[in-house]
Amino acid sequence: MANYYSLTGHSTHVTYYATGAGPIVAGKPPPGPSLEYISGSIDVVATGDALTITTTPVGQFVTALIKENGVPGARTYFSVLIPDVKVGNQGVAVHSIGVLSITRPVSNIGPGQIESYTELALQGTASNIERPQ
Repeated sequence: MANYYSLTGHSTHVTYYATGAGPIVAGKPPPGPSLEYISGSIDVVATGDALTITTTPVGQFVTALIKENGVPGARTYFSVLIPDVKVGNQGVAVHSIGVLSITRPVSNIGPGQIESYTELALQGTASNIERPQ
């Protein structure tokens, strides 16, 4: 199965490492899953508690906290649906969807929708990157 996804759509680039990311350092295990989100002036790598991964019947739904606005409750998240992909020796073309969601700050809460969403069509490749032990 694929462990690396490189996806683009509408001035946005998303890289998801299912089993770890970053430089391999001799003697250290690869870090856990990570998602890099690049769009405009935002370039964020989310790992650990900033990354939520939910397995669903249609793939993994990966959500990354990409911005905290300094106001209680005001946050920006990016979510992407990661399909299950069987790969061989080469990358496989994939299509998916992403959602940018912005949560209103607590000070603005009153009647109305708390989150706003922007949908994004994504395309790119999935592959299996082997890492040295």
